[in-house]
Amino acid sequence: MQTHNTKQKRYLIKPLSPLKYFGANKKRTVGMTTALSAGIIGIIVFQIIGFAVIQSTMLLYLNLFDNMSAIYPGPNGSLAQSLVERIETDENVERTVNATVLNTNFYHFFGNIMTNIMVMENKDVDYFLAKHNIKLIDGRMPQAGKNEIALDYRAMKNRGFHVGDYIGKEVDISERIEGKYLITGSLSGDVVCGFGITDKPLLKTNGFLIFLKEGKRDRFNESVKNIDKNDAHVIPRVTALEEYNNTASGLKNLYSIVTFAILVVISFAVANTCYAQYFSRRNEFGMLMAIGYKRIDILKRAAGELVFINVLAFVSGVVLSY
Repeated sequence: MQTHNTKQKRYLIKPLSPLKYFGANKKRTVGMTTALSAGIIGIIVFQIIGFAVIQSTMLLYLNLFDNMSAIYPGPNGSLAQSLVERIETDENVERTVNATVLNTNFYHFFGNIMTNIMVMENKDVDYFLAKHNIKLIDGRMPQAGKNEIALDYRAMKNRGFHVGDYIGKEVDISERIEGKYLITGSLSGDVVCGFGITDKPLLKTNGFLIFLKEGKRDRFNESVKNIDKNDAHVIPRVTALEEYNNTASGLKNLYSIVTFAILVVISFAVANTCYAQYFSRRNEFGMLMAIGYKRIDILKRAAGELVFINVLAFVSGVVLSY
């Protein structure tokens, strides 16, 4: 009879639901939810930053080689004239452009990436800009023979530059560009690339850009793959893609490690908080067991509360991060 009465009490005296408990313990609920939401926000924001860095790497480097390649001297010195003529007369080549390359920094969350500034002869400027759909959106074009350059607006925004500012080691010792250059214009296009104009003839034996005919990229890559790397460094899209993938892979590994570390820290924090919270409720659980509730019933209740808090925190974190 005693056992029967106990069972009846067990089902008549129902413990508070998780929602009612959270309503009566707002501070605890808000504290746990806030901590979990902050962790979720941190992970999402970190992933967004990672994606942005990888995308900027692609835009800065890989897209430049969509319709062109480049060739520069290898360890043996200047390019052989016979190799220059071979490239110029290749049936897959539309045009070659003599150019030297300056590099400047494009900063991101974990460091910096190089962005290119092509210095070429005046006769090649319009062709180069048209090929990459680059247009002047502010200021003016650089003048030939002067230390002047135009930069992509994204690179300028990244560095805090404005038209009329100067760039170079004489201005900032950490800069990659030797000397001092006036920024005369802001550009927008399919690639993040600046340019300058020289009034001196550039020698093809020092390297040049190679623009390919439509649909001929793979055939050109096949024709130059056997060039000795000691004689020349050829950069077709496939090589640029390999270099990009190596960079992206390293960044992705770094993001995975940091994300895992964040998850570990969040897990320990949540575990400690839950332990402290449920330890402080041992009297409540003792009363429930005294009126007939089993451990499994209490565990189910605790699990329900944790699921509710985690779902609420996850939803809040996702909403707030966006």
